[in-house]
Formats: sequence, structure tokens, C-alpha cells
Amino acid sequence: APDRAAIEQLLAQYPHLSITSDYGVSNDRIVQYHVSHVLARFAKEGCAVYGVRAGDVLRGLACFDTLPWESGIFDRKMGSISMIAAAGEAARARPAYEALLGAVLDAARGEGFRHIACRVRVEDIVLTHCLERAGFLLADTTLEFGWKTGRIKIEEKPNTWIVTDVFNRQSRIFKLAATVRPFTEADLPSMKALAKEAFTERTRTRYTADETLPQERTGELYAKWLENSFQGSFADVVRVAVDEHGPIAFETMKLDRDLSEALGIKTALFGIAAVLPTKKGRGVLASTHCDVLKWCGENDVQFARGRVLVDNYSMQKLCLITGAALTAVFHTFHKHVEG
Repeated sequence: APDRAAIEQLLAQYPHLSITSDYGVSNDRIVQYHVSHVLARFAKEGCAVYGVRAGDVLRGLACFDTLPWESGIFDRKMGSISMIAAAGEAARARPAYEALLGAVLDAARGEGFRHIACRVRVEDIVLTHCLERAGFLLADTTLEFGWKTGRIKIEEKPNTWIVTDVFNRQSRIFKLAATVRPFTEADLPSMKALAKEAFTERTRTRYTADETLPQERTGELYAKWLENSFQGSFADVVRVAVDEHGPIAFETMKLDRDLSEALGIKTALFGIAAVLPTKKGRGVLASTHCDVLKWCGENDVQFARGRVLVDNYSMQKLCLITGAALTAVFHTFHKHVEG
């Protein structure tokens, strides 16, 4: 049976939890959210929890999740270390991490897993080194931005968007001949093709950068992601930008219901976005982004977050001018497991 008190004590001491105080909630709520994540894995099919103890003290834990959707697309059994944490200074944390990773990898091999992902805060250098020594390779580095959407004001004018941030500073974003509207089924063929092209040819996500994963399957993943978003399972809002020739860009967002319930504030997570290569540099995604942020204000979303690749400078700039603050930075590691 899970020892909730021990899990809570460990996570309260761990300084690199994925949710930060930038959300405007107490640290206790943040810890309880992560405790709930761990406890849910004890009962969820395809998940496992591993722990390291020193006597009666829990020194570290790791949660391992099966990824059925990705497994189906890439035709191999894939999993994720959805949480890993160890308390104490490096001399204590390192052996705990090594033991946890060893246990996860041994079990994964025995159960036929062929691919494992792990996302960690960049501040946890000890864990980063342990992952590298265990054979994990860096797949991407992402910056997480947060918008206090309950306090940001988004105004739409005929030719511009006006963004007023939490410090009452204003930014004006020109629309530049693109109209943003809700996504329709007629947009799917061209926008699925855009998703495939954008996330295999131009944007090197963690899937694209992984040489063990076929690029054609990666394109299918993002096309299916967009389709699932339109159908409502992967997103709660999908916007498309159109010009006189038709759809040219899209952007998605999903309400984070579990996090909202745990933190006591309504939160949302940006999904995927892309613009046709011939339409880049015209501020098209700025319009879709503002429209989605406006939707947050209209639907009582208090905090929104989104991750941006470390080398996507134009999107980072857009996040900042639309009122975001940088809240965390993550490394994602992948490991191909030999049979």
C-alpha cells in the first residue's frame, strides 16, 4: 500500500517539481498535486511506482507510465518516467537516482518496452548526469511560459490586437490580412498536411530529433494530434487563421482539469501550432495566439502555460509580448531499449 505521508515528505523536500510558485498558489497545493499524481499510479493500469528507502526514510521515487497512443503510432511499446525525485544533497540523491533508473530499466526490458522518455527540470543537474550515464540521450530543451490569463487583458480591434499585461504595459499586434476563426472539418486535410510538414521538416521536436523514431510516423503523430484536437479529445479550443487562399495556420489549447482541481484555479495548456512556410514572418501565429488567450479570458481560465523549444526564438518573443513570464526550463531525454 502507498505510504502517503512518506511520499508527501519526500516531495516537500524536492526543489525541482514541475509546477512552480509562478501559478500564484501555495507550495502545499503544488506538493499535493504531485502526491496525487504518484498515488494515482498505484491504481492505474500500465503504471508503476518505484521507491528507494534508507531505513524507514523514503529517499527517492519514480513513476513509470505506459504510453499507448505513442506506442500505436510508432509500432513499439513506449513508456515515460512521468515523475522522478530524490531528496538531499548530491551524495544522497545520486545513488537514489541510479537505483531508481536501474529498477525502471530492468522492469521495462522485462516487459518489452523499446522506448522510454523522461522530462526533468534543468536545475536537477544530478538527475541529468544520472540519465546520461544510464544511456539516455537529450531529445529537446523547452522553455515553459506562463500567462496569468485572469489578469491579462486581450482586446481585438479591426486591424490589431491590444495586449495589456499584469503590469499594465500594452503591446499592439497587427493582424496583417489574416482572419482567425474556429477550426472546421473542412480545414482538416490541409492543416493535417501542414502539421506533418511543420513538425518533421522545420520544427525539431523531441520526436523529430530522435533518430530511432521514423520521421513518417512522427508526421502522422502530429497530424493525428491535430485531428484529435478538433474532435475534442486533445483540445478544448482549436483556432485556424485564413487568408484569401484558405487556411494558413492553426493553434490548439486544452484545459488541464486535474491540475485545475488540485490547485483550485482554472488552468490550460497550449498544444501545437504551425503556419505555412510561405506565410511565415507575417504575424499570423500572433493572431491565433491572441485569439486563444482571449478565449481563456472569456472562459474564466486563470493561468495558461505552454512549452517552446529553446531555439524557437520567434515564438519565445511572441510569448513575452503577449504577457507571459518564463516559469521553468526542461530537458527531455529518450532511451531506446534493446530487446
